[in-house]
Amino acid sequence: MSQIAGTEPPNSPFFTCHEAAIYLRVEPRTLENWRSSGMGPTYRKHGGRVVYHIDELIKYSKTVSVSNEK
Repeated sequence: MSQIAGTEPPNSPFFTCHEAAIYLRVEPRTLENWRSSGMGPTYRKHGGRVVYHIDELIKYSKTVSVSNEK
């Protein structure tokens, strides 16, 4: 069975900017700002399109954890 052009394969480990923003619960514009300032999760470019690997999103989330312990 072939994929329709322009659609993501099922269970892809790569997230679009919009999908990554939903995953991290931030606005897509926040990810854009982070990219332009060299912050945020590591991203890749596939054919000029920015994508985020799920492992990098998880890794980034762990680095920004905050503890309430005193």
